[in-house]
Amino acid sequence: MMDRRLMNVSEAGDINALYELFREDPFILESVDQVPFLDTPLHIAVSAGKSSFAMEIANLKPSFAKKLNQDGLSPIHLASAMGDVGMVKELLTTGGRELCLLKGKEKRTPLHIAVMYGRIDVINVLMDEFPKALEDLTVSKETALHLALKYQQFDTFKLLLDWVKELNTRDVVNLKDNEGNTALHLAITSRAPRQADPYMIKDLICNFVSGVTVNAMNANNQTALDVLLQLPGEYREIQDILGRAKAKRSDEIISCSQPHTSDQSRVVAKIPRHLRGWIARFRREVVSDYSMEVRSALLVVAVLTATATFQTGVTPPGGVWQDNFYPDYNNSTNTTTATATPSEMAHQAGRAIMATDLSKFTMFTFFNVSGFLISYTMIIILTTGFPFSSFVLLALSFMGLTYVLSLMTITPDDQGYVIPYILQALLTVPMLSLLYQIVIYFYRKRSEYWKDGLNWKGALRLLK
Repeated sequence: MMDRRLMNVSEAGDINALYELFREDPFILESVDQVPFLDTPLHIAVSAGKSSFAMEIANLKPSFAKKLNQDGLSPIHLASAMGDVGMVKELLTTGGRELCLLKGKEKRTPLHIAVMYGRIDVINVLMDEFPKALEDLTVSKETALHLALKYQQFDTFKLLLDWVKELNTRDVVNLKDNEGNTALHLAITSRAPRQADPYMIKDLICNFVSGVTVNAMNANNQTALDVLLQLPGEYREIQDILGRAKAKRSDEIISCSQPHTSDQSRVVAKIPRHLRGWIARFRREVVSDYSMEVRSALLVVAVLTATATFQTGVTPPGGVWQDNFYPDYNNSTNTTTATATPSEMAHQAGRAIMATDLSKFTMFTFFNVSGFLISYTMIIILTTGFPFSSFVLLALSFMGLTYVLSLMTITPDDQGYVIPYILQALLTVPMLSLLYQIVIYFYRKRSEYWKDGLNWKGALRLLK
């Protein structure tokens, strides 16, 4: 048991009284730390909302921030359950962002607790600090999405869907709990008639980023449609949504059918293996693991780099020729090519003046194209999951093709400039490939929507 005096001081949040206790018993906090599971002074201060005292204790005894009490809860679990945003921020500042992944009873993290109690503001703080927490599972293999539906926190569920879109963590919505249920199964079974919200299920199914597997079967070999048809009453609108998403009953699914491969998976499969590994590692380390501030900062740097390389590429140092000049070297009064200055050499209007020095122009083109391509790739990866990301990719592909055409325009037609042209041709390949895949995607989605009798407004919502 903890000293009653220390408990009273912690509840009151009296820092001066705390140090008076230290004079009487310097080891009073050490005795608390030796007990494996206990309400520490930090737990008590957090529960009482004594922020200053809690931070003082956390500073004196950092280990208290990770200690669980008899209920399997740490101080940040308690603050998350209470919805105390200020306390959560203070604990993260003192104990580090790793507290977001601290597992308590049933392997629940602070995010899981905040979701169970519907603490919207706390969820945003935790997700912004450590987005990877969205992928953590409880001992029952439940995600935060499962818990939101299980505890009837539907506004929280919609918020988490927004985070799924923003982070492009589409696999999370298809994860199954111990009973084999995905978020879609629970979204249907958790709906009481008076709370039925077809639009929430529509957002889950039709969202471009989410990529929900509508025909996933749970441990009872039931699809989402099976579950819906077993519910009492009629849910015609939800059934229509599932029908448009090609949902089937379990007995309609042919067991020997080939697994579905999405358009995006086919595109990714065409990328060289080593490049896919680099992209996956970049997305795991930056897009998922780091906060949105880091991601936004990297996006700003990538955009600035792309802008600088684009501008430098289309208007190289020295500018371009403003006139056409074809000297007659057979005339003895003209300067020979060996002694001619750049302005006295043959040139065409619109071609780069720097190109009169082939070696320098080749190196310039190589470094400029490399810098543009790297920043261009970073922009694509970092904007994945943003609203209307398909349109962003379309704009980027057009911008990339414009850049290539500009480089070709300022490069002379002489045979000696084969290397710059090769570099520009190699850069054209990914631009055209990206444009082709986007056009095919738009065409297929357009066909699907007209087939279902929907208008373009619905299609635009899907492309967000």
